[in-house]
Order: sequence, then C-alpha cells, then structure tokens
Amino acid sequence: MTETVLRTESDRRDLIRAIEALDLGKTWRVEIKRPQRRRSLQANALYWEWVGIAAAELGYDKQDLHEALMEAADCPHRAYRGMDGTMRRRRSTSGLSTQDFAAYMDRVYRLVVGEIGIVLPLPEHV
Repeated sequence: MTETVLRTESDRRDLIRAIEALDLGKTWRVEIKRPQRRRSLQANALYWEWVGIAAAELGYDKQDLHEALMEAADCPHRAYRGMDGTMRRRRSTSGLSTQDFAAYMDRVYRLVVGEIGIVLPLPEHV
C-alpha cells in the first residue's frame, strides 16, 4: 500500500476498501497522521544565503559548511534504508516541518552570529 491523502468521502471509502483487501496472513503497518507543512521556499532561500555568506567568510565550500552546520546546530536525523536493506540515519533539512526548520535556523543563526561573529541578514518581516 502506498501513501495517500484523504480529502473527500470518496478518498475515505477507497482507503477502507484498500485496508479490507489486505492479506491478513501478512503483517502490515498503517499510520494515519495530519500532514505537516514543509519549510517555505523563502526560508530555504534565506538559509542558503546564510550558508553562502558564512562559507565565503570562512573559506568553506557551501555544501561542506552546510554539512558542518547540520552537525553543530543539531539538525534532526532522517531515517532511510540503505542499498543493503539496513536502516540508516543521517542529518537532513529537507524533510523538516516549518516549525522544526525555524528552530534549526534559530540555532544556526545563534551559532554563526553569536559564536563565530559573522553578520547574517534577517528577513524584513521578523
């Protein structure tokens, strides 16, 4: 079974039919949750602007600094299945909710501005 989004009564009926058709001789995991909003394009652009400014100041490659910031600012881990089938974890900003990405950016800002001393721009609406 694949992931689906429920918006209508028809969607609900389709999902119920799909669940009823599952082979109960096998084990299934079904998860129902409200979708989380992902970070905005504006927040993503601001983050990469910050990474570019800090990378230029420190003489780093942007991707290398991004990796270092994820570690230093405690970016959450994301689970994924490796080529060998084992579950692995790595830090990633790509799947963070709006709230989690904002908290991560706060930590990055405090680290880069407060501890390293590089001035970073803030969006005008803050």
